Amino acid sequence: LETRSAFAAWHGVVFINGEKAGLDSIRAFVRNLRQHGAAQQWRHLHGIFVLFFFDKSQNTWYIGVDNAGLYHLFHNDNCIGTAFLELLSYCKATSSDVAPDTVVEFLAHGSVYWARTFFNDISKLRFHEIIQLKPSPDGKHMKKQIIQKTLPDKPPYDIRGFLDHFQHVAKALAGRQVSVDLTGGLDSRLLACLLKEAGLDFEVAVAGRPRVPDVVIAEKAAKVLGTPMHWTCHDASSIEEELPEVFRETDGLGDVLGYHRSRQLSAERRARGVDVAVAGGGGELYKDFWWLQDWPFYGSGRVNFARLYDLRICPVRLPEGFLTGDAARAYADLRQQTLARFGDLRASTNTESYDNVYFFYKMAEVGGRVATSNINNYLGVLVPFVDYDNFVFARSLQRSARFLNRFHRRILTEHCPDLADVVTTEGVTARIGKGAALTDPLGFVVNRCRRLVGKIGERILRRRWMGLPDPSDPGMVPRVRRSAAFRSAVEDLKDAGFLNPDFPIERIRDAQVGRILTLGMLLRHLGR
Repeated sequence: LETRSAFAAWHGVVFINGEKAGLDSIRAFVRNLRQHGAAQQWRHLHGIFVLFFFDKSQNTWYIGVDNAGLYHLFHNDNCIGTAFLELLSYCKATSSDVAPDTVVEFLAHGSVYWARTFFNDISKLRFHEIIQLKPSPDGKHMKKQIIQKTLPDKPPYDIRGFLDHFQHVAKALAGRQVSVDLTGGLDSRLLACLLKEAGLDFEVAVAGRPRVPDVVIAEKAAKVLGTPMHWTCHDASSIEEELPEVFRETDGLGDVLGYHRSRQLSAERRARGVDVAVAGGGGELYKDFWWLQDWPFYGSGRVNFARLYDLRICPVRLPEGFLTGDAARAYADLRQQTLARFGDLRASTNTESYDNVYFFYKMAEVGGRVATSNINNYLGVLVPFVDYDNFVFARSLQRSARFLNRFHRRILTEHCPDLADVVTTEGVTARIGKGAALTDPLGFVVNRCRRLVGKIGERILRRRWMGLPDPSDPGMVPRVRRSAAFRSAVEDLKDAGFLNPDFPIERIRDAQVGRILTLGMLLRHLGR
């Protein structure tokens, strides 16, 4: 978009309430800037996007991402870019520049958190930041400054405002080809219900193996919705040939195996003409899922980040003798350093504190990496439950409103009762009422206990335990273990001084296989 006073370019899905996504919303954004500056006006932008805006009257650039920080934009003192691997080439980065502590964090946690990358001088732009570029006094170069958005810390609305948000989503996406995630769980079902009621026309889609609960239950829910359903059967038979492309699509920052199923789903959606995928990620914010380790002491002033870390962030420790040198020393400090940084997210109660960790730490990185990879390579993505305003609303809900999935169940019972009657992966319906008054709460309690015991067992047994069947191709990890690419990645990490040269390759755990592949391919990329 270019006008007499401004130029704007964006990538992803961006909208202002009451306007269609894209051009109409950016025009409204530019108009409103006459009364309010970028720091104030940015808070009214919704979606997952990066926006480059140039104010001609001030000769100044403003560059920022969505208010949840789900789109990953990279920057340092010399450059700004949407592609991390391209930025490395521009900065002439080498393998010796890789920070050992970030490699360790990636191997242990699956991501590099706190808006960092594998290089100390390249960062991700935070959710509340805007890069401002304006000419220096001598006019010879652009001066970079980080300014802060004006975002609400208190709930911007009540339940009515939350429901209205989905009306705005429906208006923003009107006329687009939309595909909505639908699994066997409550989050995607609530999302489909709210969008259906808002009048949005969409298909639903699920990715997984035949007969897994997510696929079977999603088919039943789609019939109740009366919505076309598309199923992607995850197939990793060609994983070895696809690895270089998957590495490129994850931009060298994501677990290549963890992204493979999502990649196939997105590719099939695009082949059908879909241009926006809407996901139910972040539905945990409206349940007590992230608080379970403190049950029944919800709302307590005693915050136990150590328990949260051990059960949610890193339930399975790296094996003894896996790392060497600086990497081994960094791993010895990783847990304590992470807990110390969690202190910045502490609120007045344990539940609010854990919500902050989920949104600002976990979702911004894990959900953001998947969303950014899809946007950059396939199609636009929306995750309405983690819109910043919705997060602040969810965090303010009473503990009782989120206990036993009451928030989801009440809305589904009131707005989509037939959909609420379909049994979920938790083995109960989503209905609230006389018929479910006795059996469903008992089922939810049993399920919660099962989840908690499963997490404890996972930490003790060092493997996935008591969870739902994995929807990914079961042959993917064994096939990769036998590949030349994996063996090369292990040797490269040993040569670089990260992995212990004497650690047997067969003792590497499944969780680390994709992460090691990513790191090995990154070192090869830097070498080229």
